Amino acid sequence: MALFHLAQDGSPRLLAEAETDDDGRVRSMLDGDLVPGSYQLVFDVAAYYEADDDDAPFFENMVIGFRVDDVERSYHVPLLLAPFGLSTYRGS
Repeated sequence: MALFHLAQDGSPRLLAEAETDDDGRVRSMLDGDLVPGSYQLVFDVAAYYEADDDDAPFFENMVIGFRVDDVERSYHVPLLLAPFGLSTYRGS
């Protein structure tokens, strides 16, 4: 998974990369603090399935764009995978 901060012109700047643990989670993504603005999380779905030696997935990656206004709160953005579907939401 990769986290990007988007500049005013929309160009992405890589902030962090991480791999999920055995529970499928990334416990901490950044060493520093978030700043207000637009972000993208890029999930490498194909690599996740390759690690489990599953068949080639239909979805290769998933990009989730979101906006951070309140930098004091924690952000939890889960991605739920199924063979031919996926979903996400803003968790608590």
